[in-house]
Amino acid sequence: MREEGKLMATETAILGVRLPRNGVMQNIGYLAGGQVTTWALAALWTVMVPRQIGPTGMGQLVTVWSATGILSILVGLGTQVLVVTEIARHPALAGRTASAAIMARLVLFVPGVGLMAVYLHYANFDRYETVLLLIATLTLPIALVSDVLASALQGLERMQYMAYSSVVFRTVSTAGGIVLVLLGFRVLGLVILGSAAVAMALATNVYWAKRHFDLVWNVKVSEIRRVIVSSLPFWATTIINTVYLWIDSVILALLASAAEVGWYGVSTKLFASLLFIPVIVSTATLARLTATFAEGPDSFKRTLTPIIEGILVISLPLAAGTAAIAAPVISLLYGSAYSASAPVLTILALAMPATYLNILVNQSLVASNRQIVWTKVMAVSVVINVLLNLIAIPATRDSWHNGALGAAWSLLATEVMMAVIGLYLVRDSLDSATVGRITRAAAAATTMGLVVHTSAPLGLLVQLAVGLLIFAALAILLRLIRPNEMALAGQYARGARTRLAGLLAR
Repeated sequence: MREEGKLMATETAILGVRLPRNGVMQNIGYLAGGQVTTWALAALWTVMVPRQIGPTGMGQLVTVWSATGILSILVGLGTQVLVVTEIARHPALAGRTASAAIMARLVLFVPGVGLMAVYLHYANFDRYETVLLLIATLTLPIALVSDVLASALQGLERMQYMAYSSVVFRTVSTAGGIVLVLLGFRVLGLVILGSAAVAMALATNVYWAKRHFDLVWNVKVSEIRRVIVSSLPFWATTIINTVYLWIDSVILALLASAAEVGWYGVSTKLFASLLFIPVIVSTATLARLTATFAEGPDSFKRTLTPIIEGILVISLPLAAGTAAIAAPVISLLYGSAYSASAPVLTILALAMPATYLNILVNQSLVASNRQIVWTKVMAVSVVINVLLNLIAIPATRDSWHNGALGAAWSLLATEVMMAVIGLYLVRDSLDSATVGRITRAAAAATTMGLVVHTSAPLGLLVQLAVGLLIFAALAILLRLIRPNEMALAGQYARGARTRLAGLLAR
């Protein structure tokens, strides 16, 4: 151990890496603080922009997001996860690891442009939609570099910088987007603004990365090749995940109208915004899970079990509450033009607990070097999801003039199937106490959801108040919150107040 410490000290002196890391709760706090800010900004965007551009404009924007989202993963390799895990194990090599990953991504961007050209040729988009996709595609190299730097900071467990970068990006894209649509600009203006926001995010990531490591540009071809080969298992998983994420929107764009894509787009945007909890937790804990797995199975289980348990307990009331208030929320945020989105959001809300679990299962398998297992699960899921979409979208389009319903049902069925497999894969981290607590949380969430739904005539604010009171009372009655969790929350709150007081005193 002493020799290993000397080696690490030598690496640190050479590469200029500061090794001390933040604690897990501190990292979650940083990410949660950033998420609250970006969530508030995203809420403003969600209220203002879709109303101004209409369902057709929203459908065009979703088409751009889905196509470029898939392309970014195809050319980005699995380097984001690889960078996090390698730097978590060897933080002193952060600069060299990040540099090799950046070069690998930029090399693969060239054939990626060809893939986009093929897509544009066969999709029969009009000139306006083609311009939108070309602008977004040319912005990808900036995003590819920025993502690697953010992953390097995540591997060093410096989540505050990820939070700062997210706030910068969201502030520019949201505030600017609202101003643009109010001035009469439409989707083209939003896409150009998005490119500018990505460039600013890169600038901030470069600035903060320089505080902890230096990029090494004399990277050998053999190192780039090693990154490509080592990232392939992560790449396969990421490709399948991204295709799975966007394929329903792509199929919907081909089989239904732009308005139906817009109805689905606002619903999935709201659904995605409610996934911030597992995203924050998985981001903050991946490096720690990777390190504890190296310490042995008992240490890994002690870290993973409370994470999965807590995530599931939180997801259940969120799912029930969202399903119960979907209609008034859609009406309030988007108006009558998006009324067809309400049943879509209800269906998606039912998938929330399964999606929460699947996110954590994926991260736990990555940390334990078993990511190939989840890659196989996702590969099968993509095939099933595509088949379901091809059947359900035309059926709901013809029966209810809303193909978005078919896409939502397909997503729900696939997520539930994956969650069943996920529970089996992490069964060693689940015990009778965990199962009992989750069961009690499900009962409380179901009761709350039914009460909230029946109180709809009283208005949205009353529904929200009733839901909070009902679930809080049931949580106390059923002992859903453990004393040690309350103590930990109190400890963290006191620490946050102390840090805030220190900042104000400066």
